[in-house]
Amino acid sequence: MTTLFINTEDQKVLQAVKDLLKNAHVSFEEQAESPYNPEFIEKIKNGKKDIQDGKRVKITLDEIIYNSEFVAMIEDGEQQIKEGRTTELKEGENLWDLVTSK
Repeated sequence: MTTLFINTEDQKVLQAVKDLLKNAHVSFEEQAESPYNPEFIEKIKNGKKDIQDGKRVKITLDEIIYNSEFVAMIEDGEQQIKEGRTTELKEGENLWDLVTSK
């Protein structure tokens, strides 16, 4: 099998090539070029799978930007990591409740 790439934005040329291939009984696939890097796409897919598997938490942009408590929680967590201290959650405890009760 041989792969042939045809790069054109002219729809008339594209249609002419398709018609030629059809008339010659040559099978072909049409695939639009993605503006995204394939590695980036794979990272997004893996991230979505991790969320579904419970390995990550989905947070909206509004929660990050507009919620000062959330930002403070992240900054506090980063500081705890730098200082080598962590807060251990007991079963049934919620991290958000621990942060907002301070």
